[in-house]
Amino acid sequence: MAQVTVIIPTFNRAAYLRLALDSVFSQTWTDFEVLVVDDGSTDDTAAMLRAYPHPVRYISQKNQGDAAARNRGLAETHTPLVAFLDSDDLWLPTKLERQMALLAGRGERTVIYGPQLAIDAEGRMVGREVRPTPTGRITTELFEHSFIAPTSVLGPTELMRQVGFDPRYRVFSDIRTFLILSLTCDFLAGPEPLVLHRRHSANLSARSFENQRIKATVLEEFYFQLGGREAIPRRRAMRRLSQEWRKASDAARRTGDRASAVELARKALGYQLTPRALWAWLAAQMWNPATIL
Repeated sequence: MAQVTVIIPTFNRAAYLRLALDSVFSQTWTDFEVLVVDDGSTDDTAAMLRAYPHPVRYISQKNQGDAAARNRGLAETHTPLVAFLDSDDLWLPTKLERQMALLAGRGERTVIYGPQLAIDAEGRMVGREVRPTPTGRITTELFEHSFIAPTSVLGPTELMRQVGFDPRYRVFSDIRTFLILSLTCDFLAGPEPLVLHRRHSANLSARSFENQRIKATVLEEFYFQLGGREAIPRRRAMRRLSQEWRKASDAARRTGDRASAVELARKALGYQLTPRALWAWLAAQMWNPATIL
């Protein structure tokens, strides 16, 4: 049996998926199997995989989102370790080799991750995504910055399966998962970027109103209901929650939803009175729809 299962959730990304697979089968460390979970694609994903020259396990399900696809992959995984790869991202050739070396001799509750480089839709480098990469019990830092990309993660299958990815959240379920794991696991950051994150029109929606509200909700749920209150200094948590609800208010105002903009700015102020949160509330109160072009 292989040591690592590479879980790749995908939806209508056949061309990018082939490139992602090529990056996996170019790894210098090869004791892995690949599991693609097709989340209801209507393009030629299935046909591409049938013709693909390397062995790939393929599971198809109706469209339910990335969280459900990752959960399905975890349920079908039989190896002790699991790694995730988004179907539009890429691994550098030594990704698994370097991470397996980092994992050697570590405890059973260790998760490996690392920084990433950014590429555009055509695969051209557009710069390094500068993110902090602390090591150890990183709950506070992760709550404040949300810096772990699923594509960079390698960890114990059973731990990942126990926590899972919450399908209520079609975005940012990975933040929730890694925050919960950070309460009881050591996170070990590799020193160099080993993954390439693709920026393109289909995945640049993180600033939308609904997505920003989901992100704030995930952080709020973690802090108040899932153990964050015991691990994170209150002042730092309140600052982060105020910041994220203020961003949600700004996003609501940009979409023309004044009522939500006012409500969410008030929520931000309830966590921490900051000049930016106050300005968001005033801007929402004084906002005139006639000024929106």
